[in-house]
Amino acid sequence: MDTTNTNHNTPRGAQTQTHDDMVSPEEHVDTSAPASASAPADCEATTPPSRDAQNPPPAATEPESATPASSPSKPRQWDTLLSTPAAGWVATAIATLIAAVIRLTGLDNVRTLIFDETYYVKDAWSLLTLGYEGTWPQNYDPTFAAGDTSGLSATASYAVHPPTGKWIIALGMKLFGQADPVGWRITTAICGVITVLLLCRLAYNLFHNPALTLIAGLFLATDGQAIVMSRTSILDGFLAMFALAAFLCVVKDQQSARPRLMRALREWDRVTAPRSGWRDLGAFLLLRDRRGFAVGPNAGNRPWLLAAGVLCGLAGSVKWSGIYVLALLGLFVAIREITARWAAGHPSPVRGALLADVWWAFALMVPPAVLTYVASWFGWFTHPRAHGHGVTGGTGFLGALDDLWAYHVEMWNFHTTLTAEHTYQSNPFTWLFQVRATSFAWINDSTISGCHTGNCARDIVALGNPLLWWGGVAALLVLLWATARHRNWRTGLVACGYLALYAPWLMYAKRTIFTFYTVAFVPFVALAMAWAVGLLLGQAQWRGLPSALASADKAGGADRRGTSTDEAGGPDPAAISTNGAGAAQHHPFAPAFPASDLEGRAPAGALDTASRPEDTAGDTLEADSPTTVPLAADSAPFFPAPTGNGEGAATGPQHLGGAALSNAPTADALLVRFIAAGAIIVVVLACAWYFLPLWTGQVLDYEFWRDHMWLPSWI
Repeated sequence: MDTTNTNHNTPRGAQTQTHDDMVSPEEHVDTSAPASASAPADCEATTPPSRDAQNPPPAATEPESATPASSPSKPRQWDTLLSTPAAGWVATAIATLIAAVIRLTGLDNVRTLIFDETYYVKDAWSLLTLGYEGTWPQNYDPTFAAGDTSGLSATASYAVHPPTGKWIIALGMKLFGQADPVGWRITTAICGVITVLLLCRLAYNLFHNPALTLIAGLFLATDGQAIVMSRTSILDGFLAMFALAAFLCVVKDQQSARPRLMRALREWDRVTAPRSGWRDLGAFLLLRDRRGFAVGPNAGNRPWLLAAGVLCGLAGSVKWSGIYVLALLGLFVAIREITARWAAGHPSPVRGALLADVWWAFALMVPPAVLTYVASWFGWFTHPRAHGHGVTGGTGFLGALDDLWAYHVEMWNFHTTLTAEHTYQSNPFTWLFQVRATSFAWINDSTISGCHTGNCARDIVALGNPLLWWGGVAALLVLLWATARHRNWRTGLVACGYLALYAPWLMYAKRTIFTFYTVAFVPFVALAMAWAVGLLLGQAQWRGLPSALASADKAGGADRRGTSTDEAGGPDPAAISTNGAGAAQHHPFAPAFPASDLEGRAPAGALDTASRPEDTAGDTLEADSPTTVPLAADSAPFFPAPTGNGEGAATGPQHLGGAALSNAPTADALLVRFIAAGAIIVVVLACAWYFLPLWTGQVLDYEFWRDHMWLPSWI
């Protein structure tokens, strides 16, 4: 929840394979060995036998250098270079640099405390001086801004937010001084830059696409809410940073833990036929799928979940709304554990997940989050004069815990009953449309000069880039469709960001709240828009990654087969091909993370995957499913040809060895898509440039400012 400033009211102008039948394509296959020879436990890629166990696939024994006649030519050099992790880091660097320039320059354009800085900046200085929040005289802001802090009293004040964000602000004043506004705001600006960097790494780990990484980073770097909240010492920017870091850690965990779990399930002799589709789900829920009870293996050590728990604790220690991040990420991890076992054919996927991994994930996330939150109150624990001590009459540490609990009850009552009218309050149901902006500072008097007309003003208005947010509404609807209809885990994770950081506010629509709270989930608005643009560019698909990008992703990790996987748990529809073995079976309830290393590293030339014997043979095993499916690599990384009927079975002429599909987009269609995507990017960034003076407190003509007020509700 949030502290509300009620004092600033001045308006302004297929087939199941047992482990014993599997052999690794990366190891020499001894054709004289029995077909039941076991594959090594550390091999992720396995090649199954044909239906006749006595006749193993001849392609598995071909030398690595043998290139079938049907193999496509090598991809263009630029296609290869632009698909490497190095390109992803370059995209990250570009977006982060732009964010730094916007956020770190002109922090002192407005040299007074603005909006809720009156609380948090003075509380931060109090923490530095007293170790807890003290009291200040009324109307002390001008004196404080002039460098005079003598008005601070040792009498404890009633602070309604945890202290972590204020400690971060205090660090800036410790390093740069209290009298300079740069000291108040520098750490907020740095955290805003870090948030852009984190979003870029999250985008790359989700999409493994430097282009989408750059687009998402630029959208966040140039959004008005993100800019204003990075240049103002208010807590919400810190919440956004810690929450985004927690999401990234969960993705990292899944990238490392999911392949280990799937390997373990393949080696487990209790796995039976994989489940797929809604009919299987109905049979399972109605207890018609009776396979007995078993627990099975787990995913092993998961340090990234521990890191996510600590980060969720830090988010909650900035604002309580960070608690929802912990809840949603925990639910996401639990669902992923269940779907992994579901796809593998686990006898009892729900109970098995709960007893094997979910409890362990809970232990790694929740207790560290709680301990981190409690530790953030160290200043309060060590200063008996702080507000709330002694109210329960207890002694010692346990008595202090009782006092802290009573303090939290007091804060909860404040947050849930705050209904004081405020000029700039807004209804959360309108936030996605940025209907009501929040004016942080408005100066239009003789002290402002330097404009052409002489009628000059400074304005800092917390308003998101209108075109990004309005387009983001459509992108969100498309994203939700991909999540619900196609069970795309990537879009599902973005949807979790909305659910964790936006949806809870809908329960408090009558409370005094503001549009600038949206800064906490603005990174997910940028991700949604980037993904929607990716659909137009062919860099994203409804089910997951384009086949070539999935191939590059897989080629970089432990699973170096160059095959693509559908991110709903089966093969990518764009890469399915029949080879006489029948249509591949799709498993929609098993969203799969690629079996890559932590950054999805792919070596140069990784997209040239169709020349490998294991690819051209069409007999490879995807990383996240025990089902053997025939796959074909896509040789056109930037224009993957969509195929399939949406249910996992390819339709029409199939794609093999780089041959074009009958339903591949035409050159004219591709041109239209590129023009549309490019127009969206250019228009959104141009709109950001147009509004930038209002987000950074620059001097401007009054008429120039008035022309930017597109909606009357922004005034």
